[in-house]
Amino acid sequence: MTHEIVGAAQVDRRGRVNTIALRKPSGGSIRLPGQGGMADVANMHRDYLLYVPRHSIQSLVDEVEIVSSARGLLTPAEREPMGYRTGKALVFTDLCVFRLDEGTRELAVIETMPGVTRQQIRDATGFAVTFDADCREVSLPSSDTLAVLRDRIDPLGLRRLEFVSAKERGALIAEILEADRAVVERCVAAQGLPIAS
Repeated sequence: MTHEIVGAAQVDRRGRVNTIALRKPSGGSIRLPGQGGMADVANMHRDYLLYVPRHSIQSLVDEVEIVSSARGLLTPAEREPMGYRTGKALVFTDLCVFRLDEGTRELAVIETMPGVTRQQIRDATGFAVTFDADCREVSLPSSDTLAVLRDRIDPLGLRRLEFVSAKERGALIAEILEADRAVVERCVAAQGLPIAS
């Protein structure tokens, strides 16, 4: 495999990930989905790509509470003896793209999302942010790219669930289920079959 793409609840300045549990401010913990083999594949695949849909000081932290995975082997000298290809270790958020720097072994911003300022990124990050010398703004996607994403890859808008708060999720799920019902009804009608109520 060339790429591992993983959603993360917490990522720290060294690119370590927590998908196990978070401490509640009131005490106790919130159980997360778990790591599902991430500890192994974080190093095995050429490119290790993490995404955090809502960049905040709770999700981008100085140190994760529990390390469920990390890209420990970064450089060609570390990876090649193990039979691993050297690739990218990146973190994508709604504000920017970080790269795990081979020298410092810490995250550095290499791209900012359109219209996002460096100060917005600093304010929403739980560690001191470093910007790469060649840091630039991500280009806006073309209308063709957006059409493919919206109409072919995710026509029901399921990915939107990752970008909304828990309070907004119920209404969005209802909207997605209604859209799903409409698609099923169109498919059934196209086959000339009766629609069950």
